[in-house]
Amino acid sequence: MIDEMGGIGKGGMIYHYAHSLGGVHTKAALRLMTPEEKNMIRIFTFGSASLISDDSVNVVYNYVSVRDGICFLDPIEYVSGVLGFRKNIIPVGEWLGIPFIDHMLESSVYEEVIRMLGHHFIYIYTSP
Repeated sequence: MIDEMGGIGKGGMIYHYAHSLGGVHTKAALRLMTPEEKNMIRIFTFGSASLISDDSVNVVYNYVSVRDGICFLDPIEYVSGVLGFRKNIIPVGEWLGIPFIDHMLESSVYEEVIRMLGHHFIYIYTSP
């Protein structure tokens, strides 16, 4: 995709969305990229089993439902995010309710976040 965006240093930006194991694969793929390549990527994860805190990417936000048990597989990053120590880990949803059930991407919690990101994307790239 970097080539499709004109290559390194051409101003192209890749928006990458990952859910669950997609976050794990994304984190692994970042290890194979140069800092210049990473700077072209904006990453948004949802319920990832591995929360990404790579400072060399352009933007990275990990959305974690507070009732998504998969996020506990990365406990240190998860707790840091919920307590507000990691600004790129964004807890979403409500604590009340059945625990560990909000993992599906189609859950109302992640669906709301995706809708918000979609509106933001459209605003950024279609505004005069």
